[in-house]
Amino acid sequence: MGPGMYTSTRGPCNACKAQGFTIDPKDVCKSCKGRMIVEQEKELEVAIEQGCPHEKDYIFTGESDEMPGMMAADLYVRVFIKPHPYISRKGADLYMKKKITLLEALTGITFEFKHLDGRVVQATSFKGETIAPNSLKTLKRLGMPCFKNVMANGNFYIQFEVEFPKTIGKEHRAKLQELLPKPADLKAYDVARDDVHMLEEFDERELNSHVEGGRGREEEDDDEEGHGHGQGGARQ
Repeated sequence: MGPGMYTSTRGPCNACKAQGFTIDPKDVCKSCKGRMIVEQEKELEVAIEQGCPHEKDYIFTGESDEMPGMMAADLYVRVFIKPHPYISRKGADLYMKKKITLLEALTGITFEFKHLDGRVVQATSFKGETIAPNSLKTLKRLGMPCFKNVMANGNFYIQFEVEFPKTIGKEHRAKLQELLPKPADLKAYDVARDDVHMLEEFDERELNSHVEGGRGREEEDDDEEGHGHGQGGARQ
């Protein structure tokens, strides 16, 4: 600075911390230590409604943090629905997969399962009705209570997976041919003489997802890396 020149600066007061007042140390509150804020624990009860959806927010007005000179904020409680081992939910409807044998698919089925509320539900198919693979059957009004309308319920849907036997013996095959209707276009081929193509088991390694054949270099590299990690060894 040259002669006759001066400067000034402004900053918060170190004594009052920009509050405009000071408190004698002997008068400082022992609970908040002069911060004017104390931490308290409060127990709140959340009444979760029947049929509550996933990620539903319940708001408690004025129950969050509070600062001097400011209104208390709101507390949000978000509900997350825990997945069930074998029952899934879509809206008010419930879904479950059930594996059955080919015999059960053809002759009918009776079974029971434990519902979400712990009760045991007994279910049966109509007499003489067959169950097709991947078909959906409905247990009406056994789903979730409808949200905001507990007098109504969704449905419970069961998708059936039919397990077919790997092979059928000659005697059983002959009996089935007697019992079941034959296809209208059934033909007998001589495998040894005719140009017959056999239906073989699916093998993912034989896929040709690339237009030039095979699965492409990137997919093959991924497989090689996966096998390498699985073996836990190094190439020589």
